[in-house]
Amino acid sequence: MGGTLALNLAARFPTIVHGIIPINSPVGIFEPPLAELVLNRSAPARVPGIGSDIKDPMASELAYAELPVSCAREVFVLITATSAILSKVTCPVLAMHSREDHVVPPRNGQRILESVGSDEVRLLWLNNSYHVATLDNDKDLIVERAGRFIEDLRG
Repeated sequence: MGGTLALNLAARFPTIVHGIIPINSPVGIFEPPLAELVLNRSAPARVPGIGSDIKDPMASELAYAELPVSCAREVFVLITATSAILSKVTCPVLAMHSREDHVVPPRNGQRILESVGSDEVRLLWLNNSYHVATLDNDKDLIVERAGRFIEDLRG
């Protein structure tokens, strides 16, 4: 959700945000079960949490055991609204997305690339990580490329 928030803030506050690095960010392409859940008024109050989507067997993420459906609905609205204003993102963007992500469909990375209004937008595919890429096998690549991107922004 951090990348979606970064995209949202960049779209709404272009004079303050000078560059963003969204990683595995949802921007409106969902798997059907999530859409069905948030639209189901008979849904339970809580559903099982997503868990730790990490390829590296030695890594783990602290994750909530349950997800409140009301929170899922709020996040769904945020993601949908952010998707609608992507063209207002004019700062440089380095989007990263795992080719195999069990939480956010990888097509979201391509949507960022095609939808933001920035003249400087790059998409880096992460080939050896799942959703929690910053704790996964590509974490060093992420740090290296993010650092280079930030240095380039500084000039």
